[in-house]
Amino acid sequence: MSFRTITFFSFGLILSTLVSAHGVYKYKDKHGNWVFTDKKPKHSAELITLKKSPRQSRHHPWLEEVRKDGKRQLFLHNPVHAPLQFFYRSSELGEKTIQFSAEGAGQYLLREGQRSFGDLKTGWAIGKGNIRHSQDIYQLPFDSKKRLLISQGFNGRFSHTGRGNRFALDIAMEVGTNIVAARSGIVAIAKDDYHMGGAKRYFLDKANHITIYHKDGSSAVYAHILQSSAKVKPGDKVTAGQIIARSGSSGYSTGPHLHFVIRGLENNRVRSFPFRLKNRDGKVLHPRAGQKI
Repeated sequence: MSFRTITFFSFGLILSTLVSAHGVYKYKDKHGNWVFTDKKPKHSAELITLKKSPRQSRHHPWLEEVRKDGKRQLFLHNPVHAPLQFFYRSSELGEKTIQFSAEGAGQYLLREGQRSFGDLKTGWAIGKGNIRHSQDIYQLPFDSKKRLLISQGFNGRFSHTGRGNRFALDIAMEVGTNIVAARSGIVAIAKDDYHMGGAKRYFLDKANHITIYHKDGSSAVYAHILQSSAKVKPGDKVTAGQIIARSGSSGYSTGPHLHFVIRGLENNRVRSFPFRLKNRDGKVLHPRAGQKI
């Protein structure tokens, strides 16, 4: 038996690789922005010690073509513990986009044939189809005695544009702040294997994140968490208020913060949903940039 793994990714499919750094250095640049790097700077910087991650791990779905008994088989490997819509196109199948619904984590046989499936382009999204977002009031997604600043709100010009991030919040916080589940659900993805960040396109697909799937078909994404800080694993059931990770600045980020967004499928397209937050005093607020919560 022989096989080849498909490595032509598009539509947001990501191949995640574990790093094995012992620590990262944290300092502020001349503009006051936090910088995280594994290279020791010439000036003084704080060293944050990290656990070693000895092997590669995949957090997102991928395709594998297997040759067995003269036939070719195309398998979908899905490590995501949630319903999933997977899309793929093959140069040998007429370039038509094919959709496959996976009910949860596992290996799925997609197709069999006599010859290679050629170049493949893939995409995926969590969910079963059109959803009705049944809950719009969420708990605060962090546990801190300090009031924290919403540094970017809904429709923020820096990065909160497009359907998937339009209704996202960036909440500035110190590295290591406890991140908690804002709503009960099941952990679909828990990625905490990357240690660097910055405001360059290279980092766009690198952010560590926890994704929690809710019973109404929506998902909450908690992004930019600190490497090796996840307190949960895929498949775990979590309750609102439970600590799930610690904050960091991994991926596309100018400094330590939590990127928090609620997403779901609408006509097979990912969109974000507006929500309100229940503050410390129990009052419900409409979050906006510049607010302290």
